[in-house]
Amino acid sequence: MLGRKTGVHHPRYEGKVDVAVREVKDLILREKVNFLIGPCSSGTGLAMQVVHSEYKVLRISAIANTEAQTVDKFSPYFVQVVPNTYMEAVAATRYFQKKVPKAKKFCTIGPDYDFGRREEAAFAQEIKKLVPDAEIVYEAWPKLGEKDFTAFITAIMPRNLMPCMALFLEVI
Repeated sequence: MLGRKTGVHHPRYEGKVDVAVREVKDLILREKVNFLIGPCSSGTGLAMQVVHSEYKVLRISAIANTEAQTVDKFSPYFVQVVPNTYMEAVAATRYFQKKVPKAKKFCTIGPDYDFGRREEAAFAQEIKKLVPDAEIVYEAWPKLGEKDFTAFITAIMPRNLMPCMALFLEVI
């Protein structure tokens, strides 16, 4: 492209911050990349941002969408092309509230890292605006990569929360 070499490298971060940082630094220093795309995880994206910004290498995020990448840790070397966690949670909250307008008690299940925590916080803030007497009666924080949600769902069931809205912030 314009006389420059192009290529694709698919590092396997496995959701591990130390691996992501090592791989990005290697791509920048050894492979001399001019830009990066990715990753999927907001947690690794935040860690990568420190490295690529230090070396003034542009990174585009098409999946990882924590608001921290664009607000808290702003960098001129980062572009996010998806809605961030705040935008996503507010839109979902407004949609769900219209679908179940009488719901006043809520349950949330979100992954226990920056993405899930920010989505739940934005949901809680927005639902209080829409339903002033709203109450979040249960929060669950499965670890990243959790495959079995039975215990979390089972914990919601005996609460007799009808009408209730359970918000599943992300299923990995």
